[in-house]
Amino acid sequence: MIQVKEFMYARGGDAERRINEFLAGLEEAQLVDIKYNIYSELVSCILIVYKTC
Repeated sequence: MIQVKEFMYARGGDAERRINEFLAGLEEAQLVDIKYNIYSELVSCILIVYKTC
């Protein structure tokens, strides 16, 4: 099954730490794609697409 984890964050937040913690829990073969989008000067979104068993 394919799943998507969304991280919405404001600049200067702790998003990098949370994203790295999430990615550390995945096997390399599970990772499908990472999408990055900037909504405004202050808000961004990262989507992590991954496989589950």
